[in-house]
Amino acid sequence: MSRGNKTFEDALLTVVRQELPEEILVFEECIAHLRWMDAAECVHKIKHKISLLGMEEAFLRAEEYENQLKKGESFGEVEFRKLLDSMKTFLEL
Repeated sequence: MSRGNKTFEDALLTVVRQELPEEILVFEECIAHLRWMDAAECVHKIKHKISLLGMEEAFLRAEEYENQLKKGESFGEVEFRKLLDSMKTFLEL
């Protein structure tokens, strides 16, 4: 997407670093209160960041989890949280 434009890449990563922590907090609150549809919306937003980071397989897993949440299921939560941890490590959050 950036075609090697380092300035664009840095700007994009800055936005992701700013937005992701808040999105994770909202996701965690939704899960804690069993608000599955709201949690699905959070996952949907986070999916965009996953895509921007070029994590294609992770994007598909997040999409599956989003669909689970829409059905009131959360059995993919552990795997999704591992993905979030990987993202936080990569982004140095």
